[in-house]
Amino acid sequence: MFNIILTGCCAEPTDAGEISRVLNWSLQYGLKPSTTTLSILIKALCQTESWDSAFELLETAPKCLGLWPEARIYAQLLQGCVKTGNGRKAVEAYSAMAKAVKAGGIFVDELTSMRLLASVLPVASKREPPASTPSFAGLDDGGNSRSMAQQKA
Repeated sequence: MFNIILTGCCAEPTDAGEISRVLNWSLQYGLKPSTTTLSILIKALCQTESWDSAFELLETAPKCLGLWPEARIYAQLLQGCVKTGNGRKAVEAYSAMAKAVKAGGIFVDELTSMRLLASVLPVASKREPPASTPSFAGLDDGGNSRSMAQQKA
């Protein structure tokens, strides 16, 4: 029942505030969320590019909902960011997943991790150019930093 109600938020783009109200209403009536619930919520939030709300949901789910988001839910958020061309948020989603892995809440096998990272890199490099071009003038042949006196010599 809970998930059917929330799926309505995916039928048409729904703002994050309304999604939150539906979630809170459902919880007040004792409906129990699942990881499928988190997936539906992330899908709804991705439709309106409510990235901050999506990250907050995944971060607070263990404490507030008693659920550890599975790797597939982080992947879903990451793919939502990639789909909209938001490289910076895609990198944030990958980092959030890595943080959850370190915390011991989820497991991501190496192949899945590499596939997700591969999907992030092209978008991140197209949309978000670096603030400055790196200079390699201060590096020796081994990639080690040289002093200014060594560079002039």
